[in-house]
Amino acid sequence: MLGSRHDAEVVRGTYARTFARMQAILESYGGTVEKFIGDAVMAVFGVPVAHEDDALRALRAALELRADITTHNARSPMPLQVRVGVNTGEVVAGSGRGGQFLVTGQPVNIGARLQTAARPGEVLVGSLTRELTSASVRYAEPRWIEAKGAGSVAAFAVVDMLTEATALSTVPSAALVDRDAELRMLFDTYERVRVERRPYLVTIYGEAGVGKSRVAREFVNPLGPDRVRAGRCLPYGEGVTFAPLQEMLRADLGIVASDDATEATAKLTAIVRTALDEEDADVVSRGIAVLAGLATVPSVWPDLPAESVASELNFALRRFLEQRSESEPLILVLEDAHWAEPALLDVIEHLTEWARAPLLVVCLARPELVVRRPAWGGGKARTLAMTLDPLSADHTRRLVEALLPPARSARREEIVERSEGNPLYVEEFVRRVVEVDQPPTSVPATLQGLIAARVDSLEPGIKAMLQRASVSGRVVSTEALTAVGDDPREIESLLRGALRHGFITATDEPGPGGGREYRFNHMLTRDVVYASLPKSERAKLHDRFGRWLETVGARRGVEDPEVVGYHAEQACLFAREVGLDDAPALGSRAFLRLLAAATSARDRADYHGSRALFQRAAAIGETSDVDQVLLIQARGYAATSRLRLESSPDAVAQLERVLSDARRLGPSPVLANLLWWSAMYAMPADAVLAHARHLEAIKIARAVGEPATVAAALRASAALAAARGDLDEERGVLREARALLEPRADRSILARVLLGLANNATRRGDLDEARARIDEALPLARDLVGRILAQRAKTEYLRAIGDREGATASAEQALLAARELGSPSAVAGAASALGAVLRQRGQLEPSRAVLEDAFVVARGSAEKIVVAQLRCELARTLLALDDVQGARRCIEDGEIPSTDVGTSAAAKATLAQIFAAERLPEQADALFREAVALLEPTGLALDLAECRLEHAAFLAYPGR
Repeated sequence: MLGSRHDAEVVRGTYARTFARMQAILESYGGTVEKFIGDAVMAVFGVPVAHEDDALRALRAALELRADITTHNARSPMPLQVRVGVNTGEVVAGSGRGGQFLVTGQPVNIGARLQTAARPGEVLVGSLTRELTSASVRYAEPRWIEAKGAGSVAAFAVVDMLTEATALSTVPSAALVDRDAELRMLFDTYERVRVERRPYLVTIYGEAGVGKSRVAREFVNPLGPDRVRAGRCLPYGEGVTFAPLQEMLRADLGIVASDDATEATAKLTAIVRTALDEEDADVVSRGIAVLAGLATVPSVWPDLPAESVASELNFALRRFLEQRSESEPLILVLEDAHWAEPALLDVIEHLTEWARAPLLVVCLARPELVVRRPAWGGGKARTLAMTLDPLSADHTRRLVEALLPPARSARREEIVERSEGNPLYVEEFVRRVVEVDQPPTSVPATLQGLIAARVDSLEPGIKAMLQRASVSGRVVSTEALTAVGDDPREIESLLRGALRHGFITATDEPGPGGGREYRFNHMLTRDVVYASLPKSERAKLHDRFGRWLETVGARRGVEDPEVVGYHAEQACLFAREVGLDDAPALGSRAFLRLLAAATSARDRADYHGSRALFQRAAAIGETSDVDQVLLIQARGYAATSRLRLESSPDAVAQLERVLSDARRLGPSPVLANLLWWSAMYAMPADAVLAHARHLEAIKIARAVGEPATVAAALRASAALAAARGDLDEERGVLREARALLEPRADRSILARVLLGLANNATRRGDLDEARARIDEALPLARDLVGRILAQRAKTEYLRAIGDREGATASAEQALLAARELGSPSAVAGAASALGAVLRQRGQLEPSRAVLEDAFVVARGSAEKIVVAQLRCELARTLLALDDVQGARRCIEDGEIPSTDVGTSAAAKATLAQIFAAERLPEQADALFREAVALLEPTGLALDLAECRLEHAAFLAYPGR
């Protein structure tokens, strides 16, 4: 349009002079002119060198450009209009050859759309730019614009610059000032631990970098390193579960990274055998070997069921730490607990609740821990919490004075004002003032700009080395750097440079390959360095590092499948995202490594971790060329792990989908496993379908050819006969299973079969047979689940012979073990037995408390029969307490599965007693007769006898 109203030569000259002024203005603020396109100019800030205030620099340049155009228009016959769009985000930049960086990415596209949507004379910015600069810029209310590929995005028009910054949310630091009260609390708690000789749990909350680790260090340093064990939760995901415990235990055992498996195991054995008696030493040695990463579950407990592993590990850790703290209190520090897997948090809570020793567990966590675990530490004895808040202005000033050299003291008040009590902001602002003499002109919304600016100020060689180091996590060794591509001749020099700049510190421990280890000074620093790596480089480096870890682990005999799997997965995902040629091969490798890690997690009963790992393996495998049998393993165990944790209809549907696919591939252990689970969930509603699934599971197990698998399938199917009340058939199936098992090789499954036979005999009234089978099973039931089943069987036997005191003791042991296991169905079953025997002994309030507590735990369980039995017992206890309405609500508010004769009859008899209490004898008599009629055709002799006695007592009541 200008060309149509003005001479072309005048227009060209005006544009040339205007563009020249624009380029000078942009460069004066640190920007780089990327290109001129017609009458538009594109500039970038933060390329090739980032500054902590790049967004603010861009806005100031934009406003000066606008002012320049206004000045031009006041004296030029050819007025111009300017529209400016500013956006912030992660982009890909080229090498800068030829003066152009070829910046590409969605933020560039949105920035162009902001420029197009701006009105004449307007500066329009995106959401992140506004967030980063709101301390210094006033904005109008947002309006929404459409951006291709991004949908509707918020746009903010600049109103003017503020004279003073408004308050921003603080970003934490590791510096320690004004923490006397917190330290007093820690020392007082330590004294309680020492005097009471009981465990305490202290959680220190605070935003990232606020000084949690520094407070912990100031607390433990005077106590001496011999009494402190520390471990850090890794941010790799749900699969790296017990890494902090591994770090603590290896430190306690004196195991260093250069020890091979033989040396490490020898250290473990020597310490455990000296501290514990022979029986405990064997169990503890096995469990600690697994937790310390020196052995796998199958190698130390080849026949231990998966559901029992967690309890065995809990016992081993508790006994080990009880002995290690026998003479003096032991302090366990868990860093970054907000990243801890649920299984690890369960271990910590179990330890602090059940240990009988002077242990002080200190957890350092961001507030996210409370979001993920709302009940963490709440309402429990010997648990404390504290929160680290920002520093006051006076304490911030003291910190600045301690860090800032006298030659830079003129910047002191600026740093105090801008840091707003955040110690890490103070630290980073001081670094920038000292290193490049730049004032702290803005406080970013995150530390990204501050740390990125420091990284970009490094020599290229040091920066590249740190980028490669960041792939390994916070800690890296010289051997790892060589493995990912650093020149061995230059590593030491580059590391010294990084040490000098304060990016890393040297540790006292040798790395896995024997060389020295170095640690990033902050995890946030590592994250920013890592984010600066191109994704194609990340793929290559993750692959190299993962293969190196695998090689080192195999050489030392101490492998870490979850971390290897993580790096293989990252290599695959980044390679796919950027379209590398080796993406298919990396996909196959990632699938196999994740599957191995998932299997390891399942073997140690880490259901949360195994679920996540199996799901991740399946996600990779479904889009890779992998063995379909192995893919079904991943999908199948992901489905069963999910069911174990949530038992939702969606989880059941997922199981059925995988089961359908698994059938097409033929017999396999996972197919048998899927069929057992499917039958279990089908049983309450469809006994015919459950029967068919059990028969199919047995057929598949026989085709697989593993006796223990066949026996397990037979044992599971026996539940169908028991539910029908056909105890003769149940006994026959269990005897067939027993005949397949070798006592030495199949202890756990044999114990379960024998206890099934004991329960069968008790319900038939053959009490001598029941006693014999219990006595035979007890020496074999060593794992936690086996012990629960043994005490349950013993409880029912003792009730049958009238030994209510003995029955109470056994039931209490069963419930205690069930709570330790953490299984809602196990808690429900054990509580039902204990509640019943307490009621029979006249202890009604304790009975109600036990049953109501269990009902809260088991209410959402998909084990409908077990929950129905619990409701019946609770209703009977409420009735005995004259709470007739409560008893009726309890029995009527839930489903009573008709597929289990014993449970159905018990529910009818319970409801009959409720009718009797409501003075409705006809309804009560009818229900008693229905219950008796259900039981008479069955072999449930004990159940039938009890029901007839209750009916007789009803009929004998005066007036009937």
